[in-house]
Amino acid sequence: MLTDTDQAPVTAARLIDAARSIATQLDDDKTVRRGLINEAMTAAFGSKSADGAWTQRDSFVMTEISAILAARRAKLPDQPMAIVHQLAELEKAFPTQTVRSEEQIAHQHFSTPLHLSWLVNHLAIIGPEDVVLEPSAGIGTLAQWAGQGQMLQLNELDQVRAAVLRNLFPESSVTTFNAAQINQHICVRPTVVIMNPPFARNAAGTEDPFCRASSFRGGTRGPAARRPYRRNHARQLQPRR
Repeated sequence: MLTDTDQAPVTAARLIDAARSIATQLDDDKTVRRGLINEAMTAAFGSKSADGAWTQRDSFVMTEISAILAARRAKLPDQPMAIVHQLAELEKAFPTQTVRSEEQIAHQHFSTPLHLSWLVNHLAIIGPEDVVLEPSAGIGTLAQWAGQGQMLQLNELDQVRAAVLRNLFPESSVTTFNAAQINQHICVRPTVVIMNPPFARNAAGTEDPFCRASSFRGGTRGPAARRPYRRNHARQLQPRR
């Protein structure tokens, strides 16, 4: 379902509706039960999984979106390690993802954990003048913490995930190019590139041991600038609102 181009905006909207209903359940530090996830998905799609409207894998994508929304609502502490701990605990509120679809494996749809996503951006030291590029943005787990620069450019090949990005990041540019050739499509030169690219398969879904290197080169060559090392300590990042 996640590659249904014609229905991508509708599917994305339903996933986000379900994710919002789940995110509100975390206000009381509750653990998200599998039954609650099924109820949220059924309400959003108007039909049960058994009817073919959505799969368990789709529901896991929804919980990842829900985690992003919950992080936006959370009040983070001041110390970096305390932030990492809080975000890791937040993700523990969701069930373990026990199902991997053939599509997920083919397109390497493995989201970065929230606490590691925060840490990546913390170490990137994104400033107010930076133009940030995420060449393989997924549903926005990394991008969630990268919005304090001048511009945030997001790219995601999957149409549904790209539609999710447009909904979650309405002020950002979202494109759907192959990340390995993203340098050919960038209009504004990025000063920071953050990514957790596919490691073993290319955009066609075939095994490619050089896929990670191709994605990295696509994000950093051409108009992309190499960032000089900064010696000042990284400041705390807060999620986008």
